[in-house]
Amino acid sequence: MEKDFRWPLTCKNWLRPLLYTKNVAEGCSHMTLASTRWRRTVVMFSLAAIFSFVSQDARSATANAGRYGGAFLRIPVGARLTASPDVVAGWRPDASLAFSNPAFLAPLRDRQIFFTTATWLEDMRFSAASATLPLGEKTTLSLGTVFLYSGGLQGLDSGLNVVSEENYYDLGIYAGASRQFGPFGIGAGATMIRQHTLPSDGTGVAFNAGLTYRFRQTMFQLAGRNLEGMIHFDDAEYRVDSETMVGVSHSFNTQPGHLIAGAQLIVSDARSDMLRLGIDYDISQLLTLRTGVHASGSEGSGVPLEAGFGLRYETLQIEYAYTPQEFFSSTHTLSLVVSLRSWGQRSMTEPAPTNQLAPHISDSQIQAPPPATPTVSADADLPYLVVAGTHDDLSSARAEVRALSIVGIEAFAESFAGQFRVVVGRYGNRGEAEEAFIDYARRGYRFVIVGP
Repeated sequence: MEKDFRWPLTCKNWLRPLLYTKNVAEGCSHMTLASTRWRRTVVMFSLAAIFSFVSQDARSATANAGRYGGAFLRIPVGARLTASPDVVAGWRPDASLAFSNPAFLAPLRDRQIFFTTATWLEDMRFSAASATLPLGEKTTLSLGTVFLYSGGLQGLDSGLNVVSEENYYDLGIYAGASRQFGPFGIGAGATMIRQHTLPSDGTGVAFNAGLTYRFRQTMFQLAGRNLEGMIHFDDAEYRVDSETMVGVSHSFNTQPGHLIAGAQLIVSDARSDMLRLGIDYDISQLLTLRTGVHASGSEGSGVPLEAGFGLRYETLQIEYAYTPQEFFSSTHTLSLVVSLRSWGQRSMTEPAPTNQLAPHISDSQIQAPPPATPTVSADADLPYLVVAGTHDDLSSARAEVRALSIVGIEAFAESFAGQFRVVVGRYGNRGEAEEAFIDYARRGYRFVIVGP
């Protein structure tokens, strides 16, 4: 006698469409990678765009059930992306951002290894790992994998008798590259997808692409995730829901600490559009607090709040995020980043400390470097220098060289006109020297240009 096989609405089975491709339903709010945007220089444009998107008819995911696959690719990867918007995290890039806008990694100059794990909702394990490899001064390669696993999903007959028990998993393997072009960062990558489901397994591929632009202390981002994605099964194929992210964030110099605030909007075919706001507050170089809220056009979008913190010491970075749930157990995400650089050497992508070595730089100083101070260079092929300071005593100059090395800036002391100056770079023309001057100024360092 043939059994009437069905999946009752238990916790795990309600989540099964989200995990296992063939019937993508609405699910829990924190699975949707929310996006954000704001800031004064584009307030009118930003608000107009936000209201334009939000005012569209909300695309109910229930109406799209069965049309999309690869829903696990929308889960925020790592504690930083879980607790606050991508465009906020982008100010301090690390290997976890390989799963966001790939352009965020363009300025990253550290080799890093990232790992994260979470017991996700009802006994499901969501884990990810990635690594970054800088090539030269402007290019970064990234590799990563995400893995969502659930075991012991039971199938019941009409009498609620267990007739089967299966393990399921979703796997994504990512590779990408990014490059810096002045204030612009660009990046692209691809994700190979494998889904172990019933009655057959599926494979596919999807693509990511992104752009960032930094203007003084404001950053804009535009990214597309899971573009042109398809998952192929023996009997059918399903599109991967693509997402478009638009966001704006601003970096504020505060006393004490450092504040980054941003907003981001995500537009999706299968789900309602979502707006997400968030902040990161660096209390010190060791501790960061972060939080975010989100708003969606769909009903039952869950608790609109996330929070977390980060601890950093030398080459280690530990991040934690807490995501409350309306109907299920809250989610706790723990992440670890290890920078493979020399112990004691500060990352070149870390925000500059606010101290004697980094006095406040006004916008006018950043845009208009002072005229070059006349000098005679020891190297005729590299006549322009960027100088940190001039000292009467060699020991004083050497002390400044050591202080700069602590914050990751290579410098050397040389004798000139009876004094000793600390040089951070030599350049063949004034344009290159000005570019270096502006780069240091944006990071909070007041240097000068000298030349013929």
